[in-house]
Amino acid sequence: VVSPGVPRDSAPLKKARARGLPVLSELELAARCINSPLIAVTGTNGKTTTVSLAGEMMKAGLGAERVFVGGNIGTPLLELALAGREAAAAVVEVSSFQLEFAETFHPRVAALLNVSADHLDRYRDFEDYAATKSLIFKNQVPEDFAVLNLDDPVVERMRSGVKARLLSVSLNRPAETLGMWTEGGEIIYKSEAGAASFLETRELKLAGRHNLYNVMTAGLAALALGLEAELV
Repeated sequence: VVSPGVPRDSAPLKKARARGLPVLSELELAARCINSPLIAVTGTNGKTTTVSLAGEMMKAGLGAERVFVGGNIGTPLLELALAGREAAAAVVEVSSFQLEFAETFHPRVAALLNVSADHLDRYRDFEDYAATKSLIFKNQVPEDFAVLNLDDPVVERMRSGVKARLLSVSLNRPAETLGMWTEGGEIIYKSEAGAASFLETRELKLAGRHNLYNVMTAGLAALALGLEAELV
């Protein structure tokens, strides 16, 4: 079970794989040991803010004691399994390092905020890094949800390979099916019932355009797990 800080091409890991030994990330091991529905968030920037927001939303709806928040932020997901309890929902921040050895990791809701050049000392090139990020969607099925920021060109290109239901996020691009976007100082939410104003952007206490993406992503993830709109 590999610490995220250990490169996948390190000699001990190469030897282990050559001998046919399973090599897993802590995230993968944890996911095999729990049954809680997962909201998993990755991206180069904004992961921690989005996970914190989604975690607070889920706590508001399910109760703080019934929601796990952690992963790459704070408490490792494996702690939930070791505690011997099931959570009504687990909201986890996921890094590209953790996804390298995630084989069966299957989030009910997977979100990708953005992909920009980072950790290139660890990957062959930018495309390798981006492909690793996309593994968050690998095991999803049509009944799951994928939240994608369609304003990010790298993320937008990944949509064709996503099997889950698309929930799109944009600052100016209306959702084709389901999702959120901003228009005239409002966040518009398009659900199966149609499009309607969800929130006025001036009500947000988090400043900056980047936080509009974080807020919409967290909100869509919570809604996808069944949280009432008023609680979001």
